[in-house]
Amino acid sequence: MFQTEIFRENLEKLRWARFRLTYRAKEKIIFPEYKGSTFRGPFGHAFRRLVCTRSEFPACLPCPIHFNCPYAIVFESSPPPNSLLMKDFSDSPRPFIIEPDLDPKTEYLEGEHFFFDLVIFGDAIQFFPYFVLTFRELTSQGIGKTRGKAALERIDFHGNGETKTMYREQDGLLSPNFEPQTGKFLLNGEKEILKDSQDLTVRFKTMTRLQYRGHLVEFPHFHILFRNLVRRISALLFLYHGSRMELDYSQLFSLAEKVDLKNNLAVWVDWARYSRRQQEKMFMGGLIGETTYCFEKIEPDFFLPFLIAGQVTHVGKGTVFGLGKYEIV
Repeated sequence: MFQTEIFRENLEKLRWARFRLTYRAKEKIIFPEYKGSTFRGPFGHAFRRLVCTRSEFPACLPCPIHFNCPYAIVFESSPPPNSLLMKDFSDSPRPFIIEPDLDPKTEYLEGEHFFFDLVIFGDAIQFFPYFVLTFRELTSQGIGKTRGKAALERIDFHGNGETKTMYREQDGLLSPNFEPQTGKFLLNGEKEILKDSQDLTVRFKTMTRLQYRGHLVEFPHFHILFRNLVRRISALLFLYHGSRMELDYSQLFSLAEKVDLKNNLAVWVDWARYSRRQQEKMFMGGLIGETTYCFEKIEPDFFLPFLIAGQVTHVGKGTVFGLGKYEIV
């Protein structure tokens, strides 16, 4: 049987910093229905232009400074040399999430404000200034369907029960003075969950794209949600925190199959975006809504640490631009 303390010790090593970037529209901006797709492609290209010093290399891996380059670490992460882990992990998770404002408002006139939240994990937190420069450059050049320009007015750090202003447009200075949050802080409220019930409800707040055996699923059975969570969190810890989670995955997933899907109100929502790189429309739908699981047959302590951490890390495909956001309710 698994020792839940091992789970907690690993998840306590998780580090992240959350920032809110508030903008002022300088001209009319029209966002797509899901605002998170705004920075889907342009952000990576702009980040590379700012930090890459060896543009003669077509890819990061052959570059001699690959393991020290901010762009390579953030966008083309790979396991350390000679590592036996994640050799077949062709799509390493990025160490950041762009969380859009979920307000349905999509049109902003000159002088109106909008925001995005930025979450950065582990070793990538040190590159926070590069993120800021990239976001400032992108919005000053124009974003959204109308390519409207916007000014980065302020940045606030949210964490550890406090809010600190890190940047103001009027002085242009960026403060590095913040303390990242840790998994230990996150797991403090674990005992309050399932306190009076064996049921747990998960609310998918943004389109959640769960995969099982290589295919997207429309029914979020618990073991499928849990498999996606464990793999994402384990990869984030390994790549950006130097922490290898020693787990018997097959046994853990077998236990997860004993958790019943009691009530499912989550529905598949279709969403399409146009990819300039591929010159075609991309379909990126996912699950939105509430799902209730029953832990009557299995001890919930095996799973709660991952479920709690997943509220920060998101789950599934497309997390880098805010998909897979959920909360335990």
